Amino acid sequence: LACAAPESFAGYAPIAGGFWRPQPEACAAPVRLFQSHGWQDGVVPLEGRFLGGGRFQQGDIFAGLELWRRTNGCIEQAPEARDIVGDLLRRLWHCGAGADIEFLLFPGGHRIPEDWPLWMDDWFSKAIPARAETSTCDSTCNSEGGGLPRLFQASKRPEKQPWARQRP
Repeated sequence: LACAAPESFAGYAPIAGGFWRPQPEACAAPVRLFQSHGWQDGVVPLEGRFLGGGRFQQGDIFAGLELWRRTNGCIEQAPEARDIVGDLLRRLWHCGAGADIEFLLFPGGHRIPEDWPLWMDDWFSKAIPARAETSTCDSTCNSEGGGLPRLFQASKRPEKQPWARQRP
């Protein structure tokens, strides 16, 4: 849906989702994307896999991200921001207005991460600063994080601390 009809929603936030092979060569238009994936996912492995005796092939998640970067007009393949918070690995590409890509790898398999609803509330309720706006930080970013949006940081609101929360 995000590839064929990107205008249907303000953003897309797949969990353990990717393209089937053969992967589309292009998508209709840029999208705002927050992709989450379990590092140890065996149902939808990061590298993809064959199903149905080889009749179907799940796509490689990283190849899908390459398609999104190309579709969104990202200048660089390498992310503009990288962050490791606890056991979460996060990457961010600023590709233009309404075309940012975030990728989150979390420990575990094919599941919804515990704090995912908080992350999505934060992500959907706040637009990610455009490339030009990240050159000087304001209340949505910090200079130590290379202009990372607030989502990469612990929220000051106690009920929303997705990145600072300690697991028991």
